[in-house]
Amino acid sequence: MAKVYRRPKLYPKQTAAFFEPLDAQGNPARYSWIEGSTKSGKTVSCMAWLVEQAMLKGKAGRQFWWVAPVSGTAKIAFGRIKRGLKGKKIVNHTDMTIAIGKGAVLRFKSAEKPDNLYGEDVWACVMDEASRMRQEAFYAVRSTLTATRGPVRIIGNVKGRKSWFFLGCRKAEGGEPNHSYHKITALDAVNAGVFPMEELDDAKAALPEAVFNELYFCIASDDGGNPFGLKYISTLKAVAVYDI
Repeated sequence: MAKVYRRPKLYPKQTAAFFEPLDAQGNPARYSWIEGSTKSGKTVSCMAWLVEQAMLKGKAGRQFWWVAPVSGTAKIAFGRIKRGLKGKKIVNHTDMTIAIGKGAVLRFKSAEKPDNLYGEDVWACVMDEASRMRQEAFYAVRSTLTATRGPVRIIGNVKGRKSWFFLGCRKAEGGEPNHSYHKITALDAVNAGVFPMEELDDAKAALPEAVFNELYFCIASDDGGNPFGLKYISTLKAVAVYDI
């Protein structure tokens, strides 16, 4: 009996961002930019999407990439997908590849040296934790998608206002054709029942406000060099004036 692929159960915001992204004109978007909070389900959504791309488009030797800032982060996704895939697969731990279906290759790579990303023809790609990568990694990945016209999902936490990822999200949010923008926060995950509210409350109590807002609510810090935010700076200035 032929095996049947079933997409994992996702909540609506996950489906819209990863599987059905639309640009401002209502057309399917090749590029989906996702600002996602920690533990909001962005990684598992991307894993499901990349595996589905490989199953639907896969032929012998076709490459489907997962690119992370460092090899250790890529290895996490490699291990999770390896454990989650049922049925026949060929795993190469040295190269961090998994061959599935008709020979499609899931490859997990580091963006530490962007020049090492050039060369292949890639049929679909996830750029994971993109806010922690250099822009040159995006240039390299984009070049690998040229011949195939492959789609890409660019995901990450918010990390300041000056990164290429933050600016790319603003461009997509502003209506760039063929680009889709999405924000998924921890509160979305709480409402979907995949993240406990008490954990969100605990993080809020434990972290500086600016750090909490970036990690859990995708709100860029007012001052990238100060994790406590502008209100904290204003307080210090007021104290300094008073002391004088």
